[in-house]
Amino acid sequence: VSCRTAGGNDSPEKLWQFLLDKKDASGEVPRWRWEPWLRRDTRNAKAIENTISKGYFIPDLENFDALFFGISPKEAEQMDPHQRLALELTWEALENAGISPKSLAGSDTAVFMGVDTDDYSRLLLEDMANIEAWMGIGTGAHGIPNRISYHLDLMGPSAAIDSACASSLTAVHLGCRAIANGESRVAIVGGVHVLLAPALTRVLGVAGVLAKDGICRSFDDDAGGYARGEGGAIVVLKSLACSIANGDNILAVIKGTAVAHDGRTDGIMVPDAKAQALVARQALARAGIDPLAVAFIEAHATSTSLGDPTEISAIQAVYGSAAGRDSSAPAMIGSIKPNIGHLEAAAGIIGLVKVILSLNKGQLAPQAHLNKLNSRIDWEKSGLQVVREVTTWPTNGKPKRAAVCSYGYGGTVCHAIIEEFVGENLSDSPEPKPAAEVPTVLVLSAPQQRRLAKQAKLLADWLSSPDGKSENLNAISNTLTRHRAHHDYRAAFVVTNHDEAADILRRFAAGIQDDTVMMMSGQVLSTSLARRAVWVFSGHGAQWRDMGKELITDQIFRKAIELLEPIYQTEAGFSVLQALEHGNFETSDRVQLVTYAIQLGLSYVLKSRGLEPQAVIGHSVGEIAASVVAEYIGNLKTAGIKTFRIQTDIAFHSPMLDQLSVPLKDALLGSLHPRPADIPLYSTSNAHCRTNTLRNADYWVHNMTNPVHLRSAVEAAAEDGYRIFLEVSSHPIVLPSVTETLVVQNINENEFSVYATMRRDTSASQSIFKVMMQLYTKGAPVNFGTQLSRSRFWSKTVPGTPWVHKPYWRQVETKPFGERETHDVEKYTLLGQRIPVAGSDMVVYSTKLNDKTKPFPGTHLFDGTEIIPAAVYINTFYHATGGTELSNINLRVPVSMGPETRDVQIIVQGETIRIASNANSAQWGLRAVRLRQ
Repeated sequence: VSCRTAGGNDSPEKLWQFLLDKKDASGEVPRWRWEPWLRRDTRNAKAIENTISKGYFIPDLENFDALFFGISPKEAEQMDPHQRLALELTWEALENAGISPKSLAGSDTAVFMGVDTDDYSRLLLEDMANIEAWMGIGTGAHGIPNRISYHLDLMGPSAAIDSACASSLTAVHLGCRAIANGESRVAIVGGVHVLLAPALTRVLGVAGVLAKDGICRSFDDDAGGYARGEGGAIVVLKSLACSIANGDNILAVIKGTAVAHDGRTDGIMVPDAKAQALVARQALARAGIDPLAVAFIEAHATSTSLGDPTEISAIQAVYGSAAGRDSSAPAMIGSIKPNIGHLEAAAGIIGLVKVILSLNKGQLAPQAHLNKLNSRIDWEKSGLQVVREVTTWPTNGKPKRAAVCSYGYGGTVCHAIIEEFVGENLSDSPEPKPAAEVPTVLVLSAPQQRRLAKQAKLLADWLSSPDGKSENLNAISNTLTRHRAHHDYRAAFVVTNHDEAADILRRFAAGIQDDTVMMMSGQVLSTSLARRAVWVFSGHGAQWRDMGKELITDQIFRKAIELLEPIYQTEAGFSVLQALEHGNFETSDRVQLVTYAIQLGLSYVLKSRGLEPQAVIGHSVGEIAASVVAEYIGNLKTAGIKTFRIQTDIAFHSPMLDQLSVPLKDALLGSLHPRPADIPLYSTSNAHCRTNTLRNADYWVHNMTNPVHLRSAVEAAAEDGYRIFLEVSSHPIVLPSVTETLVVQNINENEFSVYATMRRDTSASQSIFKVMMQLYTKGAPVNFGTQLSRSRFWSKTVPGTPWVHKPYWRQVETKPFGERETHDVEKYTLLGQRIPVAGSDMVVYSTKLNDKTKPFPGTHLFDGTEIIPAAVYINTFYHATGGTELSNINLRVPVSMGPETRDVQIIVQGETIRIASNANSAQWGLRAVRLRQ
């Protein structure tokens, strides 16, 4: 679930507290919204001045995080704010649901979005001389769901729904149907609503349905119409069985929905109680629920003199006294409209969000702006009661149930029956804390590098809060690694407790490098093939005395070695476990056997940490482990391979080993049963490294007696697109050769990466964690879920993606030809006509400044001369950058005021803003400012 409404409610939690506090977000329309129409002509201006200007508005509607979605500034300007809002809300809803947005790519996920206004489209398309190609998809209603489907690569149904104020609940109905009939496994449904033009507000005011004071008073005796509101909400739908199986964050269950029409009534815009009752009964029938089992109804309640009594009569007929409900236990009703306004196309979905929150909190939120109940309704006999104070949800041992009503003024009526989820949400079921602090991996990612610091600080602050401290670190790790999207710029951290995690994250955010902590960041390699890792198994020479002492304490590693132990004791005459524990493997015969054991054990450990090879190369005796890992041959025990001891220290891969060829071949014949490898397996025993020749007894004789062709194997892997190489050994001995080979292949050093699983005299566990971090930051697949005792266990309270907003707004020419645009004096900025500079990322705001257009009240004198206050500069920078953090501000020469008109330009380019001005066509002078966002 996600939402955004007036009053700064940009999350469900904020909205819920807003409702509990009975707050309302009504206010004046931001004047700049109507400015283009005010400037057209005096007739329009006069009509607008007589139009109701109050309602519920989202501040900074022009702001959008275009860069996050890979949308250019020019295209973003031509996108309707509905599309921008829907994109961000969709991402937030999926994160809230515990679904990585990128995991849906290529799926049959459906998108149904309610929308019924096109103010931005009219604004742009009526400026005929400046129409551009992107304005079609950018301003069309279809672009709202289609943008979501496009950016997330969704291939299910994608449609905009316009049934006026019933639009978004109709979208919910269609999403439920798409899932029920098997058309889609996931549905993203909701509605968005923004108010830019005064025309429809004027229409509704003339029709007499709007409150003159801009406040909704649902159920109140003084209700005189509704107030229009801005906002949106999105809900993610899945089948209940699928959600339970996937361990999703199940907030509620939609038991039944229905959509119908009034038919031919006294007027197309006249509400009809019979139709409203009919659609409610249809929804109840599909839900299979007795209406008396529904304890709360979220009413449409538009606060109109005709609408509220009509709706209450329908609710009474279905849920109240007319349905047999005892007046001593009335059904509770309420409406969110007095808090946030009538969201029209998004009204149904925001009502649904309120009900979902209420079910999860176990409370009913009080009705705002209710002084005296509507006297046209007989409340005592209705079997209904308006919630007036925070109320504990009435329960009788059965699931809590509610209904949501939504009606369009064209006659469409919708109804939905909602039930609490009765079962265990894995995100709500705490995992037992470990007996001791254990290392845990936390990861962050972003589409641009500079966002990582912001994410790190946000996560650090949350980890230090009571909410963050109450969450299990494993749950936090699983949320970040498995339930969030992974972008190209990444950071990884190994932590053992909340305080350490917060401290490391703050150091990272501040750019502090510290070798004593485990943190790493980087950018993934460029191509999809490059993000796959080749495991390189080296041969003789990586050993060191204590290489197995720490490893043998790892349960996964020890389990792998225990599989080999009886074979080593029988065939080689020594215990590999003891050899690793005591470092007793000085002779060549033992070194090679122990090398194989180390490599096999490390492979088990790496796989247990979620790492898998995409291809393998074996160097010398390392080809044995490489073949086993590639599933080319089975492990020694399962394959029943005979072994024999080499009693001497001699030169390998030379004629000196010819005398062992016959014994080796005899030992392998009849016992070795090679099969096709599961992954690419490059040979170093054969000059033709991609050979498909089976690795039979002759192959292994060749391996023992002939030169090693490591370079040709690495070259072949590089030619096949691999750019990440991991040496699986106790110490890297072939990585320098791998690096040299890649450089000779003219591959730039920033286009490939080579890593080692272990190094001499370093902690094995820390080395393996480091490998995980290295591979993750370069884009190699890491299945972090294999580390957790419950891979579906996650936290729904971990902070989501923080947006980096900037203003994107298309300025249109609405004045008579020849007149110039100036800044809005009432906004206290110098931002005038916005002029993008072709072929660059520069944007210039041009305006004219004189005594009549000064953007500040009163006077501001300095040494007898009036100058622009510093506060105006700061406010200008703030609005020009979308309210991002400002730094390095340098106020050079103040802009002075006088009777003469002065040209002023605000120049925004990248992270720098400058102010320049001149007077009477004099030379331009730089006044201020150099700043980095």
